[in-house]
Amino acid sequence: MLAAGANPATDARLTLRAQQHVRARARARLAAALQDAVQSVEEPRFVRHRSPQVPVAADCVRACNYELRSLAHALTDLHPHARGVVLARELLNDGTGPLYTSGMADELRSRILAARHAL
Repeated sequence: MLAAGANPATDARLTLRAQQHVRARARARLAAALQDAVQSVEEPRFVRHRSPQVPVAADCVRACNYELRSLAHALTDLHPHARGVVLARELLNDGTGPLYTSGMADELRSRILAARHAL
C-alpha cells in the first residue's frame, strides 16, 4: 500500500510500517545494497556487503550507474518519504525485475527515477 502511495497517516499499521522503512539503519542497508550492485559490475572484488546476492544484469547496471548511485545517496537524506524507500526496496527484492534481467535498462531507469522522486 505504501508503494502505491497510500498515506501512512490514515492507518496506524501503515504508520508503523512507514516508520520501520524510514529508519536510518534500514535505509543505510538499502543504500549499501544499491552501491554494491554497481560495485559488483565495476570492481567485483571490492564489494563490501555481498548484496544483492543474486547477480545483477551488468548491462542494465552500467546503463543506470549514475541513477543507482543517486538513489543510494538520496536514501541517506534526513527526511525521506516511506513510499520512495519502499520502491527502492522493491527494486532490490524483485529477482525477476530490471535490476536482474538483461535488456531492461529503460525499465530499470524508470523505476529508479520513480523511487528517487518519491523520496
